[in-house]
Parts: sequence; C-alpha cells; structure tokens
Amino acid sequence: MFGNKDQLTKLEEAITELQGQVRALARNTNKAHNRIDQANLRTANIEHYTGMRSHSFEKGGRMWDYMQIHKDIASGTRPKSLFVTKHRMAQAA
Repeated sequence: MFGNKDQLTKLEEAITELQGQVRALARNTNKAHNRIDQANLRTANIEHYTGMRSHSFEKGGRMWDYMQIHKDIASGTRPKSLFVTKHRMAQAA
C-alpha cells in the first residue's frame, strides 16, 4: 500500500468521522420529512374540520381570498372561503 501506517490511520479516522456525519444528516433529514408530513396532516385535518375541503369548486374558481384570510385572522374571526361567502350571499338575496 501507499503511505505509512500513520497516514492510513488518519484516513480511516477521517472516513469513519465522515460516515458518522452522513448517518447523522440522514437521521436529521428523515426527522425533518416526518415533521413536514405531520404538519401536512394537521393542516389537512384543520381544513377538513373547518370545511375548507368539503366543497367542490367550479373550474378555475378560487377557494380563498388570501388577504381576507389575514384580515380575518387579525380580527380574531374564523376565515371564510369564497365559496361559503358566495353561497351565503346567494341565500340572503
């Protein structure tokens, strides 16, 4: 082999350390993906509970007015979808 025993030992230690870092990175990546999946599931549950996923919209129709959501949250009221608002206005007329 090339190099002396000290160089080979240093290389083996460096390789072992790098392998440990790769394993730690893989663990952290898996944890991050699990957190993302959990957040998506929670969002889906909230959307289902609040009725955001219970409507079918006409082709090209928007479900939410983005700025109105922020206004509703800032005022402490529950955000309402455009479908619900349109439906309530039609019933009131």
